[in-house]
Amino acid sequence: MKKELRMTNSRWRFALCAAAATLTLAACGKPQGVVITPEPSSMCAMNVAGAVVQDAQGRPLALHGASLPALKDLPAPEKNLQELSQRGAKIVRLNITESEIMPTFVPGQVQPFVAQANRLGMVAVLSRVNNPSAKPDNQADDAEDWMRLALSYLKNSPGVWLEPFTQPIAGANSKRQKAIAQRMVDVVRGLGVDDIVLISNADWLLDPDPATSAPLQGKNVVYGLADAAAAQKVYARGLPVFVMELAAPPAQLPFAGSFAAASASPAAFESLWKTSKSCSP
Repeated sequence: MKKELRMTNSRWRFALCAAAATLTLAACGKPQGVVITPEPSSMCAMNVAGAVVQDAQGRPLALHGASLPALKDLPAPEKNLQELSQRGAKIVRLNITESEIMPTFVPGQVQPFVAQANRLGMVAVLSRVNNPSAKPDNQADDAEDWMRLALSYLKNSPGVWLEPFTQPIAGANSKRQKAIAQRMVDVVRGLGVDDIVLISNADWLLDPDPATSAPLQGKNVVYGLADAAAAQKVYARGLPVFVMELAAPPAQLPFAGSFAAASASPAAFESLWKTSKSCSP
C-alpha cells in the first residue's frame, strides 16, 4: 500500500523556511535589521528537578509573568516588554501564529524579541497558536515543523522555552493528547536540545487511568494547567506546574510559575511578579 503523503499549505511554508535557515536569508529577501547570529543569552541555564525549575547550581526559581499577543498585533513590542519588566515579570509568553511564519520570521522578529526579553531578565516562551479543529496528526506535524524551524536559530538558548500548542487538540482523547505531547518532547530532545518544553493543557495528567496520567518521558518538561486548582493536584504529585491563566493574583503560589490572563492588568500582578526568583548568569 502506498504511503499517503500530506503536504498542507503550512507544511510547504515550513519546508521553505527550514530550507532558508540552512542557506542564506538573502535568497528569501533579507529585511533590514535581521539578526542572523544570536547574541549571547543574558539568562542562565535552567533545568527541571522534581516539581522545581532551577538554575545550574540547583537554586529553585519562581517565574511569574504574562502572555502577549502575536508580534503582528504588537505595534511596539519593546514597550510591552519594558512595562512587564518594570512590573517585575520574569517570564513572557509570546503567541506565534501560522500566518507569521515566513522564512525571515525567526531571525528577523523572534530573535530580537527573545534577546530583549532576556536582557530585561525575562524568559521568553515561544507559544505556537494551533488550530484546535484541525486533524490531530496535522496539528502535530505543524507543531513539529515549527519547533524544528525555531530551533535551527535558537538551539540551546538558555532564555527560550518552547510551547508546542496553546489550545487543546479537539478530537483527541486524553491518551492521544499525551501521545502527541510525548512526540513533541522526543522531537526536541532528538535534536540535541535541552531547552525546557512547556506542555500546556496537560489535563490528561488528571485522567483516572494511571497509564494516561503518568508524566512524560524525558528531561526538562514543565506542565501547564488552566487554573490553580488543577495545578495544585498535579503539583501534589511532585511535578513542575505552571498556571496558564491567572485571573487575579493569589496571596501565594507554590508552583514553578504562572501567567496572568490576557485580559488582566499588569499593575494588578505587580506584587506577585516581584516575588519571582529569576535566573541570571
